[in-house]
This record gives sequence, C-alpha cells and structure tokens, in this order.
Amino acid sequence: MAKKGSVLRYLISAATVLLLLLLAWQCLDVYITGNRPANLDGYGLHIENVYRAEDVGLRLRSIGIWAIVYVLLLAAGALWLSDRKPDLPGMEPDNRLRLMKKRLRALPKEAQSQENCRKRVRLCALAAVLLCAAMGLSYLLNREHFMSWDLETVMGDMLMHTVPWVAAAFAVLVGAAFLCRRSMEKEIALLKGLAADAAPEVPKETESLLPIIRVCLFAGAVVLVVLGIRNGGMRDVLVKAINICTECIGLG
Repeated sequence: MAKKGSVLRYLISAATVLLLLLLAWQCLDVYITGNRPANLDGYGLHIENVYRAEDVGLRLRSIGIWAIVYVLLLAAGALWLSDRKPDLPGMEPDNRLRLMKKRLRALPKEAQSQENCRKRVRLCALAAVLLCAAMGLSYLLNREHFMSWDLETVMGDMLMHTVPWVAAAFAVLVGAAFLCRRSMEKEIALLKGLAADAAPEVPKETESLLPIIRVCLFAGAVVLVVLGIRNGGMRDVLVKAINICTECIGLG
C-alpha cells in the first residue's frame, strides 16, 4: 500500500511539472507568434493583439487531454488518501536527528561527514540562488529595457529574461532539499543503533517536578485571591469597574 502511494505521488509530481511546462510553452508560443514581423506595421506597432482570445483558446485546447489526465491523477490521489487508515503523526528527519544527537556524547566520523556534506550542499545552493538573482536583477535594474510604450513587448521580454533564472533557482532549492533529506536519513540510520544504547535523557525525579510546580502555583493563586477578598480588594475593584463603565458611556 505504501509503495502504491509513493508511485502515485511521483506520478502526480511529474504530471504537475509537465503541465506547467506545457502551459509555459503555449504562453511563449503565443508571444512569439504575436510578435512576428507579419503582425507589426511600419511603426512597430501590433496589427492584432498578441494575446487574442481565439489564439489562447486554441493553445488551451491543444493541452486539454493532459489537463484531463492530471485531474484524473488528482482524483486518484484523493481517493487513495480517503481509503488510508490514519497513521500516527511522524517526525521530520531534522527533528529526529536533533533528538538523536542530544542522546549521544560524540558523533562518529560517518555522521560528521554527512553533516559536512549538507553544509557544502547548502553553500552551493546559496551561491547558485544568488547567481540566479543577480542575473535576473541585472535585467530588471537596466532602465533601457523598460523605455518602450509597447507594454506587451516589454513584459514579454522581461519574462523571457527573468523566468528562466527564477525556475533555475527553484530547481536548485528543490534539489538541495532533496539531497539534504537523503543525507539526514543516512545519518539517522547510522545513529539509530548508537542512540538506542545511550542513557535515558531525563530522570524520573525531574519529570515529576512539573505537576508539583503547577499545584504550588494554583494553591498560591487561591491564597492570594482569598487574602484580597478579606482586605476589601474585591470592593475596590468593583467600584473602579463601575466608575470606568459609567464614565465611558457618559453617565458619570
């Protein structure tokens, strides 16, 4: 059952990426077709609108079969989730790894190598994202790219020069997250046997202090309330509340 669910998740993920790529390609095709020389007059203006309803509808109908397949996959995923029995909430690998490390006095070399590997992956991903951001900003910050009054051409050129860098940065982040998760799972497998042999984290005497503290605080609160009633504090509070309420509505 778990294997079928994993295959279904991979299929839905692949179908999502494929459908997004198809939509992006159709948008790019509409833009290229609308800006062809035959659609420009002598002044460089468009004879017909770039994004006409007829052209957009034609492109959407061309990928309609893929959209139907995607909806069917989503429906299958929803049915699979509805038939699953509720499982106990799991723990993310980073939290599990953090708890396991607290129970160990020293990490083995294999675990340390996995940590260093994750650090290198994060640094490389950060450098790649910063590079993608710099390339996108280099276009956005150039005023010469936004001097034309033809907004469709300006927006189209901006998307063609910035969206690939955004997509590349997103792909880098997804890949880095996948590699870090795999590294954490490997480190968890290495530390599992060592953590099982470690001493218990908290002694029983320490765990029993919290209820005692709660009882003491509750008893102290009751004593203070009783003392306040005895010395007339309740009447003072009531008088102040009455005065504030009457002053607010203008009766005082």
